[in-house]
Order: sequence, then structure tokens, then C-alpha cells
Amino acid sequence: TARSLPKDKAKDSNITTSTSTCTAPSEVICVTNNSNSIPTLNSNSNSTSFHDEEEGPANDRTLLLKGGTHDNTKKNSSRNNTEKANSDSHSHNDDNDKFIFATFELKKAIQHKPWLSAYIMFSTLFFGFAMGFASGYLVYEQGYFRNNGSENGNGNTNWNTVSASTSAIDDYYKTNVNINTKSGIQEGDVTVTTSISQSMSVRENHNESERTKEKKDKVLEFLDKHIFRDIPSSSTSSESEAAILQQTPLLRFPFQGGSSTPRPLIYLNRPDAYSLLIDSMSGGTVATMSEYSNDFFLLSSGLDAQVNQAYCGVSSAVAVLNSLRFLKSTINDDGVNIPVDPVYNPYPYATQIDIFDECTKAHVISHTGGGPGVDGILSPPYGLSMPQISGLLRCHLNATTSSGIGWSVQEQYVDKSHITPGKMRFDLKNALSDPNSRVLVNYDRSAIGQVGGGHWSPVGSYSEKQDAFLILDVAKYKYPPVWIPTERLFDGLATYDDCGLWDFPSAQDKLSQEERMAHTEEGYAATMSKLGCQKELRGYITVTRT
Repeated sequence: TARSLPKDKAKDSNITTSTSTCTAPSEVICVTNNSNSIPTLNSNSNSTSFHDEEEGPANDRTLLLKGGTHDNTKKNSSRNNTEKANSDSHSHNDDNDKFIFATFELKKAIQHKPWLSAYIMFSTLFFGFAMGFASGYLVYEQGYFRNNGSENGNGNTNWNTVSASTSAIDDYYKTNVNINTKSGIQEGDVTVTTSISQSMSVRENHNESERTKEKKDKVLEFLDKHIFRDIPSSSTSSESEAAILQQTPLLRFPFQGGSSTPRPLIYLNRPDAYSLLIDSMSGGTVATMSEYSNDFFLLSSGLDAQVNQAYCGVSSAVAVLNSLRFLKSTINDDGVNIPVDPVYNPYPYATQIDIFDECTKAHVISHTGGGPGVDGILSPPYGLSMPQISGLLRCHLNATTSSGIGWSVQEQYVDKSHITPGKMRFDLKNALSDPNSRVLVNYDRSAIGQVGGGHWSPVGSYSEKQDAFLILDVAKYKYPPVWIPTERLFDGLATYDDCGLWDFPSAQDKLSQEERMAHTEEGYAATMSKLGCQKELRGYITVTRT
């Protein structure tokens, strides 16, 4: 029987009294039906009553939600009339009661068993993860988001994927598409044919890139063998030179052939070689810096390794310009136009890239950058000649300025029939002793006892003790600075450049792409002839402020 309270207490506590009888077992809950009722658990009677703030006979009905029967014998006549009139509404209220009861039971279960909530959350997350993983794996296996040419982490195209894709498309093309030469494609999917065209285009571009790479490799190999002569030729190199080339670059230093003088090269890689930068007086008790060594320090501060094996002349000219930048601290208009590279802005510092401008394009070389066949310095005749280096320097050194200061750039070709080693020594020593002068030399490596061909580098010092000039080699990856005896240097300067004179820079514009990438002796000879190349002696260039 549902618990009831006296009417006076029920009124005070806002609890609806009921005289109905519940004949269900003790564990069954009797509920007072109410659409807006709030369940309260009565621990004494193990029953739950739903109370409503609304008044009216319709809110006093007691429902048996689980088992048992309901005794309606004590319901008054007005209650029966109301229930009959609102039977449809009672059916809806019964559903609400069941939902509220189920929700309450779930909350009650969670309160008594806290682990149930964690179990539900874990199950939900595990189910979501499993579904996501399965969906992702299916998408990956089906390849819905794959491109014909995928890229790896470095941004390079995976051409194995391209080849597989194009092969599959080609197979489909052969099987499903019929082509009539008169009317074009008669059958087949337009989308498939478009994909075929795109894939064939990718493959053709890849093949063209491979062919270009092969040509560039052949050009570089040709340069090493015939121009820079870093690869021995059976017809031109001795067995001893070939043996030296098999060793590591550091072991090439002992090679001293090519000159008639017995005095060796002295590389700047040991203390006694550095001591030649210093003059000793009074029996060695007093030491001072040699008057010819100023340029060594000024040039070293702005000398960068050549960016490739053909840019030795460019790197030498850049080093000379950078060594003159310190003059700006005392002279406003010094006539030195040093580029300001964006990397070093606002400080003036020439590089092997920004040294080229409109002036050099018109008077030295028309195209730079882009590698073999594109860069004019990496195209026949390869490198820069004496007149071109002079023009490169003149583009950045004004002959006259508003302050009356100007620069003179003088070329001196070394002809043994007209110039002696003494004349060369005199000119170079004068340039080294003058703080406002610099000197560059163009020599043949093989003639001074090194491996290689024609080369450019600035001169850093002179040693009276050894009668040798210090050459600051811009090919830092190959040789360190070296003291070259005067006779050896003279022999290296008194050599010929196979294309020391030619119609630069316009002649290169007339070359075809094949001619610009000539990599055989026959092709190179034909290209040299088209350029109007003439042999010319090598020598040195002196830059002097006037």
C-alpha cells in the first residue's frame, strides 16, 4: 500500500496524498502520474512518488510501472469522469513516466557504480577510433587521394609512381580506346584520354629532364677533361700525373712538373710558409710585416671560393672589389661601385651573383645563372678571358669621379719575346706595395706545377727571401694559397688561351642549344669557330687608383 500522510502535513509539504491501494510486491514502485512531476525516493517504503505543483484531480492518479494491479475501487466519480475525458492525454503521460523512470534508474546505477561512466566513455572512444582507422586504411588502399607523381619529403617527384600510373593508363588505352586516323577518337572515355595526355606529358617532361641532365653531366665531364684538365688524358698526361690524380686532393700538392725551374711551390699550410709574410731585420731580432703583404689581409676579408669551376675570374674580381670597400671610410666619392647584396644589406659586399648588372650584360656576358648551356660562363668558350675580366672591373670602377679620383684597369699580356721575368716582378711588386692598387693573374696551372688548366686568382704578397709571389687561390676546395717562385709564375702566365679573343657577348646569342652544350671535341671546335675564337696570351691585370 502506498504511503500516505495526513492531509494537514501533506498540504504543508506540498505532497499529494493518495488513498489508492497498490497490490504489487514490495519492490515495485508506485508512482503518482504527473506530466511535470519530479521523482523522489522514499527509502522507508522503497517507492517513488512523482509530485506536481499543478492542482486538479487528474494529478492524483497512481500508476503501477512494474508488475501488480491497480485498485480503482476508492476513486471518486469525478476522478473517473476526468480520466475518461482525457484518456488520450493519459496515454502520452504514461510514456513520459516510463522515460523519466528509465533516466532515473540510469542515474541511480551510475551513482552506485562510478566505473560504469568510465566504461561507457572508453567504449565510445574505442569504437570511434576503430571506425576512423578502418575508414582511413580503406581510403589509402583504394588510392583515392594519390597523384600520378607523388612527392617525397624533399619535394622531389617519385617517378616510380608516375611510371606505374602511366603504364596502367597505357594498358587501358590499348584495350578500351580505338583511334581512327581520319576522325580521331571514336570510342573511349574523354576523361581517360585526358589523363593519358597528361600522363604522357609528365613522362615526356621527365624524359626531357633526364636527357638534359645527361647532357649537362657530359658537359661538366668535358670541362674537367679538356678545359680544367682535372681528368688525365692518355695522350696529354704523363703516367706520374695520372698516378697523382688517383690520390686524394690533399696529396696533389707535391706535383711540381711543368716548369723548368727547380724551385718548388710552397703551400700556405704550415708555419714557415706564413713566416714569409714577415720581414726579418737585424739578424732576426726584429720582425715587421712585409710592405708587400697588405693586400693579403685586405683581399682575404672579401675572398670567397668560386661557386663553380668556371667562375674563377668572377671570384677574383669580386675579391678585388671587396678589398677596396674600406676606402669609403675616408673618401666619399671614391669611384668604387660595390653592390649591396640583399643578404648583407645595408653593407656593401660584392658576391658572384650581384656583381652582374646591365653594364656587364652589355659589355661582358649576356646571360648568367642557370647552369651549363644557359649561363654564358658555363657555355663555350667557358670561363672569362682577359678583356672580359677587365670589362667586369671597369663596370664597377669609375675612370673619373666628381672628387677627381679615378681608376685605371690595365691588361698586360706576358710574351716571352717582349717581357722578362724581371719586368713582371717589377710590375707586381709595385702593385703590392701600393695600398690603392690590386693585381690579378691569369695562368695555366699545369705550367706552374699544379693539376688543371687556365685559372684566375688575385696576388696577395711577395717574399724577397724566396723571390716568390703568394697566389690566393679562389678554388679553395682544390688548393690552398701558394707561394709560386717568380720563374714558375712567369712560365704559367706566358701561355695561350685558346679563345682569348672572341666576339663577346653577342656571339653567344647566335649559338643553338646544342652548340651551347657542346661536349665533344668536334662539337666544341665547331662552336669555337662560330664564336670567332682566336688564341691569345695570358697575363695579369693591374687595378690602380689615379
